[in-house]
Amino acid sequence: MEGKADGAADGEVAGPDVNPGRHGYRQRLSRIHELVFLSGNRLLLAGVLLVPFFGVVAALELYAGVTSQRLVPLYYVLSGIIGGNFTLLTIVISINQLVISRQLSAPGELRTQIEDTIAYREASSELVEERVLPPTPAMFLSVLLGGVRDSIRDLEAHRSDVDSDAADAIDEVLDPLKEQIRRSKLKLEAEDTTTFEALVVSLNTNYSNDIYHISRLQTEYGDELTSDVEDCLERLVTGLEQIDVARQYLKTVYIQAELPRLSRNLMYIGLPVIFTAMGLLEMFISTPHPVLSASQLSALTLVFVTASAAPLAVLFAYVLRLSVVSERTAAITPFTTPTQEATPFEAITEDTDD
Repeated sequence: MEGKADGAADGEVAGPDVNPGRHGYRQRLSRIHELVFLSGNRLLLAGVLLVPFFGVVAALELYAGVTSQRLVPLYYVLSGIIGGNFTLLTIVISINQLVISRQLSAPGELRTQIEDTIAYREASSELVEERVLPPTPAMFLSVLLGGVRDSIRDLEAHRSDVDSDAADAIDEVLDPLKEQIRRSKLKLEAEDTTTFEALVVSLNTNYSNDIYHISRLQTEYGDELTSDVEDCLERLVTGLEQIDVARQYLKTVYIQAELPRLSRNLMYIGLPVIFTAMGLLEMFISTPHPVLSASQLSALTLVFVTASAAPLAVLFAYVLRLSVVSERTAAITPFTTPTQEATPFEAITEDTDD
C-alpha cells in the first residue's frame, strides 16, 4: 500500500490501470466512508438517517394515509413508541453502569494506575530522549512518532555499514514506515487536534507487520548487521511498541468519554419522545370527540413517527463508530488482524506529493 504511494510520489507510472476518473471516485467514496463510519458528527449522521425514513413514512401516508378519524391504529403506534423508547432508556442505564464500574476504584488501585502511567511516560521520555513530554494525547503521540522517525534516520546513517543485500532489505522495511510516520505527524501537529482526532490518526499506526519484518530482517541478516545497526533496530521496535500502548490508551479514553455522551444524548432525545407520546395517548383516550381532522391527524402521524425514530438513529450512529474503533484496535502488538491491516482511509484520500 505504502509502496504504491511512494512510487506515485517519485513520478513512476503505476501501469495501464491508472484512471483519473476512477481514482477521483474512490477518493469521494473513501471520504464518505470515513465521515459515516468514523469522523462525522454523530448527531448530524442520525439526522441524515432520518431523512429517508421520513420519505418512506410520507410515501406510505400518501398511498394509504389517514382517511378518517379512527384512533385505534394510532393507539397501537403510540404504545409501541413508548415501549420501544423505554427499552432504549434501559440501554442508557446499562451504559452508565458499565462506565461507572470502570471508573470507580479503591485508592490503592488508583495509585497503581498512576504509577504505571508515570512509568510508561518515563520509559517513553528515555526512548525519545526528551526530559519533559507533553500532557495532551495528540502532542504525546506526535513526540513518539518523532522518536521513531529519529530511529529511522539513525538506521539510515548506518546503512553503509552493511552489504548491499542487507541495505536493500532495510530500505524495503523503512520506506513505507517512513512515509506513514510523515503523514501521521502532519495531522497531529495541528494546534487544535483533539483526543478523538489523535485516535483517528492512531488507528492507522498498527505496526505489528513492521515489527514482524524487522524481526525477519534481524534473523536473515543477523551475521551481517553491525552492533550499531542492531541497536537502531531494537530501539525502532521499542518505539513502535510504545506507540501501540499509546494507541490502546487513546482508545480507552475515547470509549470512556463516548459512552456517557451517547447515554446523555439518548436521554435528551428519548425522554421528550416518551412524554409526547404519553401526552398524545392521554389526550386521545380522555377526549370523547375527535380533536383533529383527518388531514391534521395524518400530518401529526408523519412528524411524530419520524421523531420517534430519532433515538434509534442516534444509537445506530454512535454504535457504528464505536464498533469501527474497537475492530481496528482489537489486537495488540505483536499480534494483528486482517481488519487492522486493511487499507486505511487516508491511503486513498491523501496525495503523498508535498
